[in-house]
Amino acid sequence: MKNKNGFLSISTFSLIWLLFIFILSACQSETPTTVIQQPKLVITPDEMSPIEKEIAEAFEESITGREDVLSFLIYDVNIDSIDINAKKNRALIWLSLSDPATGELIASETGLAIAQKQTDSKSRNPWKITLQADADWEKVLNSLPKKLIDDETKERFSSRQQSIPHAAKVYTGYRLPWETGESKRLSGSIGHVYLYKSCPTTCLYAFDFYDGTMWPILAAKGGRVKYAVWQYPNGNTKHANYIVLEDTTTNPTTYQVYMHLAQDSIPVALRTPGAKVVQGQKIGIVDDTGYSTGHHLHFHVHTNSASYWGSSVDIVFDEVKVNGGRPRTCNEANLFPSLGKSCQTGDLYVSKNNDYNEPTGKISSPADETMITGQTVEIKGKVADDSGIQSLQVQINYDGNWITASDVPVSEINKKGNFTTTIDLCELEVPDGDFFVALNIIDKASKSAVGTPGLRTLTKQYTCPLPPPKCTATSTQIGLFEKPDFQGECVLLDPGSYDLTGEPVTIIDTLGSIQIGSDVISQFTTADNQYPVIGDLTHIDGAGFAFTDIQTILVESRPPVPQSQTIYVDDQTEGDELTSDAPITVSWEILDASLEYRATLLQDDKVLLQQDWSKTNKWEISGLELGGYKLTLEIHNLVGDAVSSIDFIVQEPDVAPITSLDDLPEVIDSASFTISWAVTEGLDDLQYVEIRYSENDQEWQMLGNYPAQITSTVFTGNHGSSYQFQIRGVDLAGNSEEFHSGNASSVTLSLSCTPDDYDLNSEGDNSFQSATALVMSISQEHNICDIGDHDYFTFSAEKDTNYRITVNPSTSAGSMNLKLLDPTLSEIIAESTSVENGGAASLVWTAPESTTYYVDISASNSEIYGDQTSYQIKIDKSVQLTSPGIVVPAILTPVLLSLLAMSRKFLHIFKK
Repeated sequence: MKNKNGFLSISTFSLIWLLFIFILSACQSETPTTVIQQPKLVITPDEMSPIEKEIAEAFEESITGREDVLSFLIYDVNIDSIDINAKKNRALIWLSLSDPATGELIASETGLAIAQKQTDSKSRNPWKITLQADADWEKVLNSLPKKLIDDETKERFSSRQQSIPHAAKVYTGYRLPWETGESKRLSGSIGHVYLYKSCPTTCLYAFDFYDGTMWPILAAKGGRVKYAVWQYPNGNTKHANYIVLEDTTTNPTTYQVYMHLAQDSIPVALRTPGAKVVQGQKIGIVDDTGYSTGHHLHFHVHTNSASYWGSSVDIVFDEVKVNGGRPRTCNEANLFPSLGKSCQTGDLYVSKNNDYNEPTGKISSPADETMITGQTVEIKGKVADDSGIQSLQVQINYDGNWITASDVPVSEINKKGNFTTTIDLCELEVPDGDFFVALNIIDKASKSAVGTPGLRTLTKQYTCPLPPPKCTATSTQIGLFEKPDFQGECVLLDPGSYDLTGEPVTIIDTLGSIQIGSDVISQFTTADNQYPVIGDLTHIDGAGFAFTDIQTILVESRPPVPQSQTIYVDDQTEGDELTSDAPITVSWEILDASLEYRATLLQDDKVLLQQDWSKTNKWEISGLELGGYKLTLEIHNLVGDAVSSIDFIVQEPDVAPITSLDDLPEVIDSASFTISWAVTEGLDDLQYVEIRYSENDQEWQMLGNYPAQITSTVFTGNHGSSYQFQIRGVDLAGNSEEFHSGNASSVTLSLSCTPDDYDLNSEGDNSFQSATALVMSISQEHNICDIGDHDYFTFSAEKDTNYRITVNPSTSAGSMNLKLLDPTLSEIIAESTSVENGGAASLVWTAPESTTYYVDISASNSEIYGDQTSYQIKIDKSVQLTSPGIVVPAILTPVLLSLLAMSRKFLHIFKK
């Protein structure tokens, strides 16, 4: 049977739930359980504006009965905040989840829903809600303006899911990022993609850890700082503090993301890119900055070198024993066993993130003071470490500087730590005589060996083939060699012009190769031609000239390689409007005197005009008709070529907008009133409207700039003063009309006030002793007639009863303060203020005792009073309904969902 509200009675529901419980009790096992429930909305904070309440109610209606959103069946849904655009027709609803049994917040990233106002809606609530599970989510998300949500956040909340790549690489060597022996709770891993969908496109292999505190974070693996952000205050909901570590020991290079850190918790030494970090080193403290709910650490690893964020890769933690090193919550393991079917009791994971000792090593062969009589040397040795070797290098030193002779792959170090590698002394250009060999060892925690382990003194006695050139050109020289491959006698030439017909410039009489410095080019002149040389010639044969034919050699600075350049049209950058009534000037910068340019004008890929090659940087074009054009700029010199282009549109000339102020009366009996205006021409490209005013014929003062969509504003002045107003419009191209007064040339402010019925009695309502009694659900009309006036009210409350008190200004100028006081008048229990002129002030409150309470009402702006501050006050009882969750084994989820659907159909029949 139904109760008086039309819902099934408790006894009817009890029969249904007893049936569920009987089935569940017959199937109890060791299987992790999943909480299945009807979506329950927990709206926070309690105080919302009327439009936020509308959106929250629409969201609550939209999630009712949504069995396709798994997270709504497992958790309670919380509204953390609502972001509404300026037009008040679109909003972002930021969501968090909580445990329905304990009320504990699930520490993770925030979820997202979208609200859109339907102007043609005939329903009671005009807001349409779109969830991530809806088919049109991607379309609605991409339609939102950047002012409401940026592209990076759109990408993160895209409905696309990060797929599991075929034969994906697994990255190892990570430890849980907190102190050894301590345990933290996992709130989500694959849940980022499949449950709360906070970053489904990139977070398949991400992890959220928490313990309810702001605990210190240790590096899961060594690396160097790539990015560090630490300045945002704790709890900031839009911007996160984070640190990203670059790990070059992997192939490809990986980047560890530690997200939601506390303000200034990153050590100062780690705030500089490139700073070294070892595994187990403290790198910050957990908080909830950014898109986050509750103190927790978001951790994942990616391979995107161009950004702090990237698609996660599969990693395993050394000390995690389930799923091959991949932590999972019990809910995730139960719901998605193919991605890891095991979990830790209570979702708790214990860290073993430690490394106590530096690596050690020695060289066993060759022996100290060995004579080396060949080109190569075989090096044998042994290394050891408590956490494992990350990299091993054999280094040599023959001139006071250590250089790497061999990078020994870790895979070639056997289980006992033994290794063998070979170094080439000739390739390393080791001269005959003594040289030193030692090891450079780094362990998996990025710790380096102390000193020079394995140090050996060896002696080279071997002549290497092809000795290095006798001279080497610097970056600003060229080298002439008598033999190919930069061998034989040589001479170096600095920048300048050299005449070989007179005194010779070199002792060589043949030319086999030419070396060109990186900052110069050369030009060889014969009797017949000129031959530019811009790079090394290792064999002069076939170069087009013989050494005996050369008359002059010119060495000059190398010009820059041509690069794409910015092209300016009408001395302005791409995107500004061009009109057909004026010549168009195309220009570009001359970056180097060696560059030549050729400009070409095209329309629909057809060449209309073209310049000859020249070194000028300007081109004037007249007589272009309306339409789109492309201009290409070819850039050339001896060392290369480049091409730039720009598209532009020739339009009709633009004219300034025309605006008009709406009529105002000559006298207004208020300190605050509305100024409105209209745009009669040029609304389509209007950028903003400027309003200025003069008080008592004094100098003009700017009231403000108002975007195109704004057509009115509230002005507050001084009683007894006269004001003049002027307006002008400015379009997107910067065209503006002259300031003019329109219809509102002058207005004088004169106060009048009509006392309300409660002020007319003998005592009035301006003291607690004569406070007006409030009657439940009955609205009262009042007014503020004097500067600093307060109205007082009283009502009797029942213990543990919810009450809502609402104060609505009667005019757009009104703005009210609402205070609730205890029976002794000594403590303010709660208070609320209108967010904007004309907006309501309201609060919801639960009475702790059955007694009499007081209410204090005043104007937010004490300078505004009189008839413009009339308001309505009303008190109502407020009721909140919730439904409990049920613990159900996952194996019965399909059965339970079917029974839930049947119960809803049964409920629907009874309602009818």
